[in-house]
Amino acid sequence: MPDTEKIKKVIGRFGGLKKRREPFEPMWEESATYTSPYRSLYADSAKEGEKVGNKVFNGLPVVFVNTVADGFLGNMTSRSSRWLGLRMADRKLEVVAGVREWLQGCEEVLYSAFQRSNFYESMHEYFIDGVTIGTATMYIEEDIENNRINFMTCHPWEVYIDETAKGRVDTVFRQYDLTYRQVGKYFEKDGLEEQIKNRAEKTPDVKVKILHAVYPRDLWITENASSKNKKYASEYYLLDEQKLLRESGYDMLPYVVWRWRKNTNELYGRSPTSDAITEIKRANLVVETDLRAAQMAADPPWNVPDELKGKVRIRPRGMNYYEEAGRTVSPVYTGGGYQFGVEREERIEAILRKHYKVDFFQMMAEIDSQRTATEIMARQGENAIMLGANVGRLENECLDPAVDLVFAIKLRAGQLPEIPAELMRYGGQSIDVDYIGPLAQAQKRLFKTQGTQRFLEFAGAIFQIRPETMDIVKWDEVVREGAEDMGASAKLLNDDKEVEMLRAARAEQIQQQQQMEQISQMADAAPKLGKKIEEGSPIDQMEKVAAGQT
Repeated sequence: MPDTEKIKKVIGRFGGLKKRREPFEPMWEESATYTSPYRSLYADSAKEGEKVGNKVFNGLPVVFVNTVADGFLGNMTSRSSRWLGLRMADRKLEVVAGVREWLQGCEEVLYSAFQRSNFYESMHEYFIDGVTIGTATMYIEEDIENNRINFMTCHPWEVYIDETAKGRVDTVFRQYDLTYRQVGKYFEKDGLEEQIKNRAEKTPDVKVKILHAVYPRDLWITENASSKNKKYASEYYLLDEQKLLRESGYDMLPYVVWRWRKNTNELYGRSPTSDAITEIKRANLVVETDLRAAQMAADPPWNVPDELKGKVRIRPRGMNYYEEAGRTVSPVYTGGGYQFGVEREERIEAILRKHYKVDFFQMMAEIDSQRTATEIMARQGENAIMLGANVGRLENECLDPAVDLVFAIKLRAGQLPEIPAELMRYGGQSIDVDYIGPLAQAQKRLFKTQGTQRFLEFAGAIFQIRPETMDIVKWDEVVREGAEDMGASAKLLNDDKEVEMLRAARAEQIQQQQQMEQISQMADAAPKLGKKIEEGSPIDQMEKVAAGQT
């Protein structure tokens, strides 16, 4: 397809995506204005360094948004603790020699990649977008020159998306600004036109609009494909001039898009901020009104006679002289009611805390040796249930594809441990990601482990009456699933072969001990037979064994 036709088609598609996003934009602007002003449309169009947030009078929603973002970051993807583990989709393969060690080695490579990147800094901003706007987008790009991976949370107003019939995002158009100097540097190997090169030299700081279009190709090559034949097309355009700057492609979508909550008939997500926007605006109005009331009470207007104009001293120890008793300078009575404003603020704050689950995240931060996660989940079960869908969508739409992308980059670079030969015999096998951060584990304890615990509590009383019923339970599976659900390292558990060897050795030891006891008993009983033990007889041999002479 000629470039002109391709450009026309892509620009037309971009126009359609812009129209589909328009109904969400007023909600986004309102949400960002009161809870994350620097992510509002005004902030996006404001001059660099210009002050934003002039409409915010109540800072509590901003604090609550940051509390939720910090809570997700610290309890789902913490830099200071392990938050993911790798498991074979077919759990039976984990007993194959070397598989668990290989998975553990791959985990270490992934953790190192995340630590060396800007992943954790970007995730905080990513969570804020999810909590305020309801749709968060991150671009993941390999930096081959510096041997690291770059993560960039895109401003919500830059991103336009589309999804498959099954609700999976497969198309991302991103419009953003670059200076001509940045254009010249980023696309210098793509054969830039001389005109653009000249602008990069003469007007390096002038900004231009760039469009990055990533969408699935109708036809692609699955193996050893050039960048222009991969599954996802990647095209950069100089938007105002409609010029193609670079055409390439990806095997996997490099953007990860998370919707906090999504209606089935909608494309973009909704957030707790959009749910609470009425209370947020009311709280803002109450504080604004109270500030005016407080200002009026502290510095009220004054009634001043005409003849005293310019002569009144409204200040401490100011002297105002008058001849007639009725001709006085007096403040205008403004009334009370400030206390009622405080009460309204407290009621609204309680509602907002429920919208954002603030108490839950604050309690998660208090986990220590005295207050365990199990205790907290027992006290906050209702909130954990309500967060279940959000955590699940975060894993499916953000963390899973992000880990897959990093894994694929490291595999392509040859930086993963060598796959065990035994595993290769089984052909291509899927790997699952198991999230083991406190919040993910709390969800598992609530929805999965709790059922096992309740069963064992119920069965315990029966075991005491009918001990033979214990044979019904597969105790090995109970322990293995419990360890997995609680995030225990795979290195702590023996595989099936090791367990069999230990049990066989233990059984042999018990058998030997029983034989020794039998020999000892027979040796003790021999003298009582009243007959001399013959040299070399079986009883003589047993007696010597018991005495330790052989």
